[in-house]
Amino acid sequence: MANILIAWELGGGYGHLDSMFSIGNQLTVSGHSVHYAVRDLPRAELRAGSTHLKVFQSPYYLAQSSQQASAINYSDILLRCGYNRPTELAGLIRGWIQLITLIQPEIILVDHAPGAIIAAKILNIPVCNTATGFVFPPVINPLPGFQDESIIPLQQLEKTDSLALLSINTVIKKYSAKPLDNLAQLFDIEHNFMCTFSELDHYGTRSDTDYCGSIYSTLGDSFPAWQQDSEKKKVFLYLSAAHPLFKSIVEQLRNSPYQVLLHPRDIKWKHNEQTIDQNLFISPRPVNMNTVTKHADIIICHGGHATSSAVLLSGIPLLIIPQQIEQQLFANRLASQNLAVHVNPCSKNINWIKIISQKLNDDALQSNVKKFSDKYNNYEVSQSCQHIVKGIEKVLAKK
Repeated sequence: MANILIAWELGGGYGHLDSMFSIGNQLTVSGHSVHYAVRDLPRAELRAGSTHLKVFQSPYYLAQSSQQASAINYSDILLRCGYNRPTELAGLIRGWIQLITLIQPEIILVDHAPGAIIAAKILNIPVCNTATGFVFPPVINPLPGFQDESIIPLQQLEKTDSLALLSINTVIKKYSAKPLDNLAQLFDIEHNFMCTFSELDHYGTRSDTDYCGSIYSTLGDSFPAWQQDSEKKKVFLYLSAAHPLFKSIVEQLRNSPYQVLLHPRDIKWKHNEQTIDQNLFISPRPVNMNTVTKHADIIICHGGHATSSAVLLSGIPLLIIPQQIEQQLFANRLASQNLAVHVNPCSKNINWIKIISQKLNDDALQSNVKKFSDKYNNYEVSQSCQHIVKGIEKVLAKK
């Protein structure tokens, strides 16, 4: 059986961990030895479920980018994460090389871990992607922009690619490895197990892509406090309390004709659950999504891939208020298929009750979401993990 490393470097939240541990658990069941390199050890501890897991801190860039504007493409994200300075990138890659050398994996699975890919290319170790579409852009030169060419000129995309490529190749040459001809070659790996559905691919449906389905967890030790037998429509809010629109949403919905359950991020409460008004319930702990999706009529969130996947598979419409560029791209993608409503996060004076009422009665939206849910009616996360494990074993067999 194989020694395998699953690596996570960039991004945040529980989605990366839930996917890593789900795939890793299936690999372990199949007899493989699995190691994890994670960006966020405290969150990993909350999700690990076992003290026997071999979990390491992954190397990542500590400094925060001071740029206020959104990244224009994936290479621009790299530039903001230490890939703009060869010396600092060299330290990051050295860390990955040392960790990989310590673990001695026969294959590396990456979930938004470009540093691990570079180190693996230097060490000549096979790599497979096991993440969503956003973190593994189409292999074209230059890497595609997050907006169309009328907003982001081709020359600007080429420039960001060139800057990132210069740093990467400077480091690669230190180890006498073959430099990349272009940044797209970074994603030239053994296999791309795309952990999403074609409809949910941030960049649009791609041909010849192994769409394995979304991998997510419905874990949550808190259960909806709303009256499940009430005839009132039920709204679930999963939002950051730090978002500029958070206050207006809560203030309007506390006196709405709906039953509202709120799980706020980035906020602490004195009690486990609070009832602010007769129709507004607050759960400071993660809510069990299986129970939520059985009763909710509409869900409002920031557009995280894992949460959105679980909601759409349950046939429930989404109202998305993006916080960052990945969620923005995802919201645009879903809205273009009328699978969700995209609310501009910079909007002001929004009538939330009116929007919710309109979308609850939007036959086209409801129909499209139901079609998506029906299409993947038999989908199970475990089947996706099993498919990935079989694919990894085929890659290993070719070594």
